[in-house]
Amino acid sequence: MLPFTGLRIIDLGTVWSIPLATKLFAQLGAEVIKVDAPTRLDVTRYGEHADNQLTEKFWETGGRYHALNLNKKNITLDLTQPRGRQVFERLVKVSDVVAEQFSPRVMANLGYDYPNLQKLKADIIMLSVNAFGHDGPWRDYKAFGPTIDILSGLVSMTGYPEGTPVTTPATFTDIMAGLNAFIACSAALHFRKRTGKGQWIRLSQLESSTFCLAEPIIDFSINKRVKTCQGNQHHFYAPHGCYRCSGRDNWLAIAVTCDEQWHGFCQAIAKPAWVQDKKFGDSSSRWENRDELDRLVEAWTITREHREAMHLLQKGGVPAGAVLNAKEVLLDSHLRAREHFQLVQFPQIPGMEHVGKRPHMGLPWKMTKTPPMPLKASPLLGEHNYQVLTELLGMSPEDVAQLYKSGVIAEEPADIEKSTSLLRPYPLDLLKERGRLEDYDTDYKEILGI
Repeated sequence: MLPFTGLRIIDLGTVWSIPLATKLFAQLGAEVIKVDAPTRLDVTRYGEHADNQLTEKFWETGGRYHALNLNKKNITLDLTQPRGRQVFERLVKVSDVVAEQFSPRVMANLGYDYPNLQKLKADIIMLSVNAFGHDGPWRDYKAFGPTIDILSGLVSMTGYPEGTPVTTPATFTDIMAGLNAFIACSAALHFRKRTGKGQWIRLSQLESSTFCLAEPIIDFSINKRVKTCQGNQHHFYAPHGCYRCSGRDNWLAIAVTCDEQWHGFCQAIAKPAWVQDKKFGDSSSRWENRDELDRLVEAWTITREHREAMHLLQKGGVPAGAVLNAKEVLLDSHLRAREHFQLVQFPQIPGMEHVGKRPHMGLPWKMTKTPPMPLKASPLLGEHNYQVLTELLGMSPEDVAQLYKSGVIAEEPADIEKSTSLLRPYPLDLLKERGRLEDYDTDYKEILGI
């Protein structure tokens, strides 16, 4: 039996944080029912489309949606309608967790704040994730991951010394909030098992990112120093950076943290004389001459393939890692040996029948007694309306038909034209120019057995 077998979660989330947290629960046995409003779908459902070639059900094509909602069920509910609210309240009574990431006012305005949810089910756990928390002067401000990345202070340290701060391609605080939410909710479930009491978890996405900033926060509080952009350099290790390798946009990360590793590095690259060089003889000397040292290191890495260089340095006891692109991660021998990726049959969507099976990421940990359940495709919009409403809530087929007729539930967006405006065109010529289509359709299918 899996750790969360028998647990039922209502997932009102969108984009990253809550969907990531509930995905982990779903992979560990929980029944997760993701709820979309017909008038307001999860925006990750809308993927990029090439040269305006829309599929018939384009709201089912988002890659991020399909990555974050594996093993879940999906129903649609319009909570602004009385019948929709009745269905939701019946669902709460037979569930364990309500997970949401609206701004604080939304659930209260709907009448579903924690005290009211407790009236429906006394031991309910409410998992609330939002930008700035449920109290304080910023509580009602709206924000997404990129905004919070900036406000957290992370972006002020991301960039090169001679440049300006830059945002990361992935919204780091979204992911951190999702992982924190999973841990916090697991703790609340443990507390409920011991005491019989539920909890309200009020997780601020901004605050959950600060544990990644412990060192600069402590440095400022003690020394009044403000950490700024320093690229890939360290404040006392050298060589420490990301060095260009042979080929197109290939890189190797190296972090020498002590003299022993420095000796191993020099031995591995056949430069034993560097050990005797006074400029690089100890940690402080290497750091003071780090710019010159970086140029020398890159003169070696530029002649090597990044994975080859990684293995060579690691054999010498040097912390080094090849910077992998998406395809290289997918084909990585270590991840394949650990069976990190699983093939999942893509849903049969009109216009997307050619997709077939695709690899998805499993859990990053292994448990011998309770391995995670096999991955199942993310659900289509309203795919489980009938199953949840009749089998779980005991509604009649006639009742379900009436909900469809009144627009409380649906299997397509209420406003198709508005939904189309959320799509982002991606020129097919640009994809070909960047080599992405060629990379996608070459050897990896055969290697993965697709």
